[in-house]
Amino acid sequence: MPDNSSTTNGRKTIQSGIKHHNIDANELTKYALFLGGLDVTHDVLDSYDPFIGGKARIFMTRVPLFVEIGIPDALKKFKHILEYGNTSINGVNDIDVDTAPLSGGYVGRDFAIPTIAKDSTNQFTIETYEFSGRPISEVLHWWISGVIDFQTGFATYHGVDCEVKQSNHTAEFIYVVTDRTGRSDSIEYACMFANCFPTNIPKSYLNYQQGQAEIATMSLNFTCTVYESPQINEIAKQLLTKYQILMDSLDFCPKTKNVIEGLNGTHYDIETGTLKPNTAQ
Repeated sequence: MPDNSSTTNGRKTIQSGIKHHNIDANELTKYALFLGGLDVTHDVLDSYDPFIGGKARIFMTRVPLFVEIGIPDALKKFKHILEYGNTSINGVNDIDVDTAPLSGGYVGRDFAIPTIAKDSTNQFTIETYEFSGRPISEVLHWWISGVIDFQTGFATYHGVDCEVKQSNHTAEFIYVVTDRTGRSDSIEYACMFANCFPTNIPKSYLNYQQGQAEIATMSLNFTCTVYESPQINEIAKQLLTKYQILMDSLDFCPKTKNVIEGLNGTHYDIETGTLKPNTAQ
């Protein structure tokens, strides 16, 4: 876990356990940034390294129980597509502070008192592609119609032996934003989306237009309640470590069935990208 004592005096903050601005305050304040004219020498760049987005992961850490019991294989594919096949994740909103006026005096002048701070994030959207056989639509339809039948409105769970209650038909996600390296020690932000339930089943891609043949895209909307904490930061680090993806194109493995014979009683297995001992004749 990174040492953040130099910037937070050992206190917990939203950046505890993940990447933080580790330049000493006395060092940072030596430079005038833009007001002193453009200065991009090494020491200034070291103090003012900009945040660059575009690297994020999402993990479905808890699946809807009745769906997992009823159609486990379909749900496994659905989960994998959302985690590894998404093209966009949106919904993180600003935290807004409400104020109330306190006034007095003959002229009734007032000033603002902060009263409530609210995170307005209450839904998020995952964009992905639909695939032949409609694996995304299949799970969404089964999930939603099992909780709210399209004809009767009853929660049937499609006959699955599972108690009907909120905890059994909602999901949880961990959303992680990293810097350009994508490593587990490079997390810029992490949060948890809890009490998640899909609010739509996209179908507009099924419409027909002469002369058009388009790839189907899906925008999946989920209700949620968002949480942020150092504990969630730590979970995000563990998830990135466990589900690490390819970082360096030089590590790419073609995964063919061919085998190249090597030296010293070993061969290079192209399918796995590893050296393996030769089988005794």
